[in-house]
Amino acid sequence: MGNAEHTRKHILNEASKLFNVQGYKATSLSDITTATELTKGAIYRHFGSKEGLEREALVFMCDHMMSTVSALVKAEHTAPDKLLVILDFYAAYTVNPPFHGGCPLTNASIEMDDSDSGLRDVVDEVTRKLHGAVQHIVAKGIEHGQLAPRVDPSSFASLLVASVEGAIGMMKVTGATKHLRDVISLLKQQVDQMKPE
Repeated sequence: MGNAEHTRKHILNEASKLFNVQGYKATSLSDITTATELTKGAIYRHFGSKEGLEREALVFMCDHMMSTVSALVKAEHTAPDKLLVILDFYAAYTVNPPFHGGCPLTNASIEMDDSDSGLRDVVDEVTRKLHGAVQHIVAKGIEHGQLAPRVDPSSFASLLVASVEGAIGMMKVTGATKHLRDVISLLKQQVDQMKPE
């Protein structure tokens, strides 16, 4: 890794921690220069603006999250097991989130407004990818007889993504893990009910 790439990754690492804990708006450029021990010029040279850094930091965190989930899914052999390992990944948020401060996708969703087009584009893309991945698992499960043909892949993917992300948002706002635990438990029951009779 070249020096410029090493510096860029260092900025992303430190800025991501700040954004995910303090929030994008509340994190100043001075907070980032203090954490990275770099100048504002160095930040701008690598990312163009604070908004550019915000977007890249969210991409960085979501890519990490998605690659972790993908590796877990690939290790399983049946659609029900793949779905359960995704739910177990999210259940671990209550004790060991991949990033301090919670789910970067949920955090960005909660904080962004209509002016945050960069963050919104990333949230939209990652949400679509996550939905598409779950939909693909369910469709393949039906195709291979591991899930009942009555199941609608797109509807279940919507249910899983919306329920889990919503529960993580509730957990962040209330500080209570019960909502996420309840949602994970209900979704696991749903996966069991989706198996062929």
